[in-house]
Amino acid sequence: MVRKEVAYLRVGGKWLRSWSSSSAHTMATGTTFVTSWYTHGLASSYLEGCNFLTASVSTPANSLAHTLLLLWGPEAQGDFTRWCQLGGLWTFVALHGAFALIGFMLRQFELARSVQLRPYNAISFSGPIVVFAFVFLSNLVGRCFAPSPTGTEWGTPAYSFL
Repeated sequence: MVRKEVAYLRVGGKWLRSWSSSSAHTMATGTTFVTSWYTHGLASSYLEGCNFLTASVSTPANSLAHTLLLLWGPEAQGDFTRWCQLGGLWTFVALHGAFALIGFMLRQFELARSVQLRPYNAISFSGPIVVFAFVFLSNLVGRCFAPSPTGTEWGTPAYSFL
């Protein structure tokens, strides 16, 4: 078995890297996702738009032309383990995290109004909300560059399961 080491980015004196071979997948730093193994068998996620800077992930949901992986959907078919392996937990946490941030920001507005302060704290929480929204938009764009068993291309609708 031949093991290749590919260095992608140098940050703070440490290399962020992943090792891959045709039969095994090892995560070196956690910046690549194991779920890429399920779609194409090796960790080349940085080359496909999967990176920790844009939070785009190359999961089977991206290859199947949508970004939501429902536990009861056709991919996981109610199997929680399979759903986690396909990357459904990542989209679940990101989507509900966005809802939590919006709720917290609205609560900060309410508190600021009740004590008659300017809502600077509430406004500061709009930044993470923008980041969460960008994650889903970049995820849609990032999936277009991932190799797809179904031949997904730019013309495919993002939510074809509806």
